[in-house]
Amino acid sequence: RGIKLAIKSMSNSYLENRSKIIAVALDEGRTITEGLQAANVFPEAFVQAFAIGEQTGDIDKMLHKVAEYYEFEADKAFKAILAAVPIVVYLASFYAGYFNAIGNITNQ
Repeated sequence: RGIKLAIKSMSNSYLENRSKIIAVALDEGRTITEGLQAANVFPEAFVQAFAIGEQTGDIDKMLHKVAEYYEFEADKAFKAILAAVPIVVYLASFYAGYFNAIGNITNQ
């Protein structure tokens, strides 16, 4: 019942529809991992980590490790974007000045 309430509370209709497969799998007596695999919406690394947690009885620890991993990856991507911003600003200002100069020359 808890998973059905969680699914109904989703604001993403695609994810909500795909997650209903997980609820059906549970109703059929299959594991959450089998439902996650059938839904085919979550990354394989997440599904594998969840499977390990389900087998060992440490789902909360595995989900915590997965969260740490994705947090690290997001932080790394954010830093890469921040590193690229000065280059983009420099190139944009260069081209703006370049085209402005060409415009001034052609208007004379």
